Amino acid sequence: MRTTATAGEMAGVGSASVLARLRAGIPALLAANLSIATLAILSAPLAAGLVPGPVRMLGAALLVLVLPGAAWLGLLRRRALDPARLALAVVGLSSVASVLGLVVLAAAGPTPSRAVLVIWIAAVVNAGILVAGPPARLEAGRRWGLLGAIALAGFLGAACAGLWLVPPLEDHDMEVRGTAWGLATTLEPYFQTNRTVWRAFAHPILFHVHVAESLVATGEIEATRPSYESARRSQAEEARGVTSDHMDEWQADYKEFIAHPALAGTRAPSALFAGLVLALLATLVIDLTGSAWAGVAAAALYAAFPQTIVRSAVRRWLITSKASQVFELRNLFSWAFRAAE
Repeated sequence: MRTTATAGEMAGVGSASVLARLRAGIPALLAANLSIATLAILSAPLAAGLVPGPVRMLGAALLVLVLPGAAWLGLLRRRALDPARLALAVVGLSSVASVLGLVVLAAAGPTPSRAVLVIWIAAVVNAGILVAGPPARLEAGRRWGLLGAIALAGFLGAACAGLWLVPPLEDHDMEVRGTAWGLATTLEPYFQTNRTVWRAFAHPILFHVHVAESLVATGEIEATRPSYESARRSQAEEARGVTSDHMDEWQADYKEFIAHPALAGTRAPSALFAGLVLALLATLVIDLTGSAWAGVAAAALYAAFPQTIVRSAVRRWLITSKASQVFELRNLFSWAFRAAE
């Protein structure tokens, strides 16, 4: 009796497995590509006069920081995901796609192409669905609908503050968006600073990456070009021995920034993290008290602080530090309760 399969039989089994996975993934592929197309339309420059600003920001944030990572959650099927692990996995995997996406944008240059970015995101999402398979299970017993609503409310609140309440800030918006053109065209963070530095990462590096891709998604990347070109000119002058503090160039860039701040693309990543932090804070309070209303109240109270409103609109690295503090508090309280039992 023959007990081993021939190479042809094994190839046939492999092909059948691939086809079966493809057929099983067709509904997910259709839904994912429809979502990408919808978000691309909502965040498009042509939609600026028709779609509310916060909705455009939501479209850009989901394209850059959510959909790519969500498509690869099938890699994490070993255990069910709680809210903290889900947020970390989605943003972490999306960040990997964002870094690679900048390489694609720079290679496709010379002008950062919104179409190239959307095609790249679609490729990442489709590959994730086909390769990683069905997403990991979400932890049972969680109020996922409520947490999603809190995250959405937090995002919209931060987006509204970012567009209409907090003015353009030189020490944040101008600096983090200033490197976008260089990153998306040459992978070098050229930016005209007032410190005689031509390649500047003023804040966490991934923040600059997220903002650069968000600006491409909203079609506002062109507003950052003057800072890049100004920095290159100043660097060339220094190389020729011209001595100057280049403050005239910086002042010209600052005036251009105030005239065209590109707040939707610049602040969309911060708004997304603001929503995630509120949802994670609510999760912590619900875990500690067993009350969904307590979680909602805690999130609402934190969101109402003036400091939270301002920082949620612009300072994403501070929001991320707050998220890490939420994780630490959760672990601390969980350990204390276990020790008391």
